[in-house]
Amino acid sequence: SGGLYLQVKGYNWTEYIDGDQVLEESGPLFGIGLRLDPDPLKLSVQGKVEAYFGQVEYDGQTMDGVPLDDETAYVGVLGDLDGVFPAWINAAKSSAILLFGGAGVHVWDRELGQENEDLGYTEGWYMFYGRLGGGFYAIESGVVKGYATAGVKVPFFTQNSITVED
Repeated sequence: SGGLYLQVKGYNWTEYIDGDQVLEESGPLFGIGLRLDPDPLKLSVQGKVEAYFGQVEYDGQTMDGVPLDDETAYVGVLGDLDGVFPAWINAAKSSAILLFGGAGVHVWDRELGQENEDLGYTEGWYMFYGRLGGGFYAIESGVVKGYATAGVKVPFFTQNSITVED
């Protein structure tokens, strides 16, 4: 099971150098995704693919240290695929605790300087990561009806490229 979904994420990012905040970004990101739920009663897989976009407030500086109070545009895609192990299933088979581990990829562009094009540039990001976690799953007739999960995502490869428009 699984399905298509729409989402709105509250995005917030801050950066510090020597304890001083040099950047804060915040605002909504909008997305669409496709989710594959695990079979909660046996060893299985779960996954998702998402695409998102949005424009957030940017209060910080450019890569050259020039102050910039502007907006930043984001567009990206990501995908996860996990192996899932049922660690506990209640007797009525209406709930389970599942453990998962897997990997994913996240690719996105971050375009700075939406209002001040003279200071703008585009960053392209590529990240591959491992995932490990667990969750509580509500089950009805062997199908996931709701869940809450927690885990860690650890990048094992990240690359960034910068494009400056003339």
